[in-house]
Amino acid sequence: MNALVIIQARMGSRRFPGKSLAEIDGKPILWCLFRQLSYCASGITIILATTTEEIDDPLAAYGNEQGWNVFRGHPEDVLRRYYDAAVAFGAKPETVIVRVTGDDIWADPKMIDAAINLHASFAGCIEVVSTSRSDELPYGVYVESYTFRTLEIANREATQLFDREHVSPYIFRDQLRFPRIEIKPSTKLIGPALSIDTPEDLERNKAFYGHLKEEDAKPPYHAADVIGFTSVAPEISLARPHVRFANDVLAYSRDPEFARFKELAPMSSPADAEIFTQQLIDDNVAGRRDYWMIIDEATGIAIGTIGFIIASSARQGSADFGFGLSHRYWSTDALVQAGRKVIEYGFGELGLVRIQTTTHTGNTLSINCLKALGFKQEAVLPDFYDAETGNKEALLMYLSKNGESA
Repeated sequence: MNALVIIQARMGSRRFPGKSLAEIDGKPILWCLFRQLSYCASGITIILATTTEEIDDPLAAYGNEQGWNVFRGHPEDVLRRYYDAAVAFGAKPETVIVRVTGDDIWADPKMIDAAINLHASFAGCIEVVSTSRSDELPYGVYVESYTFRTLEIANREATQLFDREHVSPYIFRDQLRFPRIEIKPSTKLIGPALSIDTPEDLERNKAFYGHLKEEDAKPPYHAADVIGFTSVAPEISLARPHVRFANDVLAYSRDPEFARFKELAPMSSPADAEIFTQQLIDDNVAGRRDYWMIIDEATGIAIGTIGFIIASSARQGSADFGFGLSHRYWSTDALVQAGRKVIEYGFGELGLVRIQTTTHTGNTLSINCLKALGFKQEAVLPDFYDAETGNKEALLMYLSKNGESA
């Protein structure tokens, strides 16, 4: 069946500039991804879709040197870039478009083959084949595919910035219009998050590659290899706010990356941290919040805060879910561990029936953690944030005790 595998990649990542050409064992990470995809058995066409920005000239040049299909498109409107790339390479309505991101370099060729084959078997009946979008599989182990006619509709109709930037949310929100087959294991399969968003993620991927070499594993590598690679995750506990944690709060809050999505200036002094911690204590006592410190059991250090904001005007049985986590722990499951404990407490001891939260549409890690906790998207809120420039949109997400829609 005719299929295009389109890889989005760029050099201008804010958290890891130049990451697309960062190396593992002497080869750029994109080379590792193309090697994986070269083992697909479906007669696919693989396309590197980067941007027209000057910063991406070296990436396009490297792709051309390797003999890859290279397309250059819109820098910010990634949905349009996918559509334009598909058109440039002759997509027809029934052509399968497989979306791959350049920071997920261990794409399993057998999973891609399976998705394409399912499209062929159910041609005319389904428009989308993908893995589950919850946490049954390790973050970075996925396949996402749709027909070109579906991509064309999304490109024509999607107007929200979040949908344009992330390509597929518009499609996944409407299962009736875009029927899909979802690949989902019956039990959760544990493995490390291997998406490369930061230099620390690159080091984790180097360790994974070293593990494969030690095991004398040969490419292509598969999901089972990722699941079989166990990484040490911190054991998390919760403690009520106390001034003894103020120095810990200062340590993680002064990080600009932490402050960026919290829309506040990094803390600069012990006094700032003491005021913040005391405010949490006072809010808990007054019933305005029900908050906890997230503790790394191995060190006893506070690495974040999590809990509920209890507004007096809130409808009975609902509360806002809030959290902040040290940047150093973003690539672990620390927030998911803590979140599960707090949500169980909320639905149990507090008697909540609905928990809601908002997060920046660009905060992919936060969104993925919330999805792993079972939160569902309810709405996109335009102009939610006060930023003078850039994206002001927020996602409103919710979790209900009975699992029903709000």
